[in-house]
Amino acid sequence: MKLICLGDSLTEGHDIGENKNWVSLLNHLVSYEVINSGISGDTTTGMLSRFRHDVLEHQPSHLIILGGSNDIYFEVPLSVIISNLYSMTRLAKSNGIEFILGLPPKTYYKTPIRSIGNFFDMDQSINHYREVLRSFCIEHDLNFIDFNDNLSESSYLDDCLHPDETGHHIMMETILNYTKKITP
Repeated sequence: MKLICLGDSLTEGHDIGENKNWVSLLNHLVSYEVINSGISGDTTTGMLSRFRHDVLEHQPSHLIILGGSNDIYFEVPLSVIISNLYSMTRLAKSNGIEFILGLPPKTYYKTPIRSIGNFFDMDQSINHYREVLRSFCIEHDLNFIDFNDNLSESSYLDDCLHPDETGHHIMMETILNYTKKITP
């Protein structure tokens, strides 16, 4: 088994160190290869454009896709985000890769954020995205995992947007419990 983790800063491990993100923690606990293909600031459009290089060229058996939070910040329509994620799942399926879509963790940013000249509530926007993505996965019978499970406000960095070391450990445990069901 080889697992690629494709995503943004939530996968790369923004501000916590390369060996302390959930992907690295998982890689140290399992007998199969786990590759971190997270890039801070990336959007689902960016993830889709690098899919061939960062996923297909590695020939993984499994894939976790965790993205969309930056799209929300840049006010990308939900239909575009979902379309990009769906395209990635179709590419994975057509190449024999089992995939899991990740529901991103909630945020705890209480002040409206300014993006492209507008102010918006990041918490509310992420929660709405999580609901839409969950419904989409259920409607299309797609495997998904909720990376918010067992996270709390106390397991976030001061930016209230990114999990801290404890948060990444919790995220790793969430995916470890899920992968135990699919590993031989």
